[in-house]
Amino acid sequence: MAIYTEKELRPHLAVLFLVACFFFLFSMLQIGDRELYWNEGLHAAVAREISFQKSTCTAHGVISLQEFPLFHLIAGGLIKFGIPVVLSLRLISISCLFLLAIVVGFAASRQHGVRAGIVSSAVMISTISVLEKSLEGYPNTMMM
Repeated sequence: MAIYTEKELRPHLAVLFLVACFFFLFSMLQIGDRELYWNEGLHAAVAREISFQKSTCTAHGVISLQEFPLFHLIAGGLIKFGIPVVLSLRLISISCLFLLAIVVGFAASRQHGVRAGIVSSAVMISTISVLEKSLEGYPNTMMM
């Protein structure tokens, strides 16, 4: 019989800790204070003009990007609810990362237990490249 045994983790406490870490890494003050990135201004202009009736629109006199109409429609809906443009673009990217971390955590916890789910979600949230790319308001994070 083993002398030292590890206590079983309580999943509710672990999930609460991960959510607190996520909101610490992606604070709302940090998201809105940054300047627009490279192509983020074009996505902001498209999100302000797109509607469900016509999926094409012009931004700065140029036909808009047709790669991700769902991203622009969601951002446009958030803008109409009163959320600032930059925050609405970046909020979609960050929420997609949050949902991806939840899916990875559930998959790992069902396969190998609660501890593996917590570790895999923490790795998904805290990877440097993921942190850097999810703070930009690009629709590419919806493809993860």
